[in-house]
Amino acid sequence: MGTGGWNVQVAVFVTSDDAVVLARRAGHEAWEVPVVTLTPGEAPEDAVRRVAREQLGVDVHWVELAWADARGGEQGPTLVLHYTAEASGYPRPAAGWEEARFFQVEHLPPLADELREVLYRTLTGG
Repeated sequence: MGTGGWNVQVAVFVTSDDAVVLARRAGHEAWEVPVVTLTPGEAPEDAVRRVAREQLGVDVHWVELAWADARGGEQGPTLVLHYTAEASGYPRPAAGWEEARFFQVEHLPPLADELREVLYRTLTGG
């Protein structure tokens, strides 16, 4: 649980030029972006850098909050912070991810419909 009974999660959209990094878990067809729960005392921007480095194998040099989304659920209220981060280097997926790579927004692989909408909203600011 985050502050005040809220779960706080960070969705990480790593970009370079006009492409976004998507990752695919072993045994799954759909591609996704990493979403993690903040650890106690961790700043959201630090979580973005940690996730980019640990899960996607890239270093980011620019991080910006794109938008936030509050949701209810079985685990209580959740605040999802959608961050964009500019990366250098090519993704190298960590354990648990089968593949991670850049995709042009016009040529996205299979995604859950909700992620497709979130991705466009995050990358276009709309």
